[in-house]
Amino acid sequence: GVLYAAVSGRSRIETYTLDSDGHVGEDTLSISNPSFRNYRTLTTYGDYLYAAARAAFTIDTYLIQGDGSLPETFETQLPMPIVTMPEDITANAGIIYAIDQNNERINSYTIDDDGLLPSLADSVTDPEERYGDLLVDNGRIYASAYSAGRIDTYLLASDGSLPSGKPAASTHADTASFPAALTISGAVLYVAQAGLDRVDAYLLDTAGNPTSFPSSSTYSVAGSFPT
Repeated sequence: GVLYAAVSGRSRIETYTLDSDGHVGEDTLSISNPSFRNYRTLTTYGDYLYAAARAAFTIDTYLIQGDGSLPETFETQLPMPIVTMPEDITANAGIIYAIDQNNERINSYTIDDDGLLPSLADSVTDPEERYGDLLVDNGRIYASAYSAGRIDTYLLASDGSLPSGKPAASTHADTASFPAALTISGAVLYVAQAGLDRVDAYLLDTAGNPTSFPSSSTYSVAGSFPT
């Protein structure tokens, strides 16, 4: 019943209450406004919200209040988690996965009992790409290689840690496509292809890997640049 929005340009998080129809109210429930964070993406797990602070090279932890609001600032933690240019983060099974753009890799951080994250990553992929978006599904991570124009798939270990070596699978690379965002529904991976002005659908095989080429696409809408 609550929507959390990262307001990147104003370096804050706005919280809104949703009504029974899912509509967003006009008034903010809370505003968290720490300095010099440039939040780009948020994820929740249990009683905590995690915010990727792109300007501060870290991930901030917020304790969600009983009414869903957030405190004015994040939980105190020294040292803070280190992740350079966290373009996207997601939570799964007690682990935060984060894009580490400067190091061209993905990092994982196991959430402690107090909701805080370790200062150093528990596991990392080998340097591969400056990924733009990632998602976790059924023991795999899918990551959009924005400049390379492809989607990479990594197999997670049984404990959720990241593998070393090359991706387990990749779609055909098209440097004009600029894949910006991913989502999965059933056995289909949908990709917002910003450079192609369309959305592509990739069927997933029984192993969870997308086909090399999309099986269907929307019409291209010139200048739309879907992200």
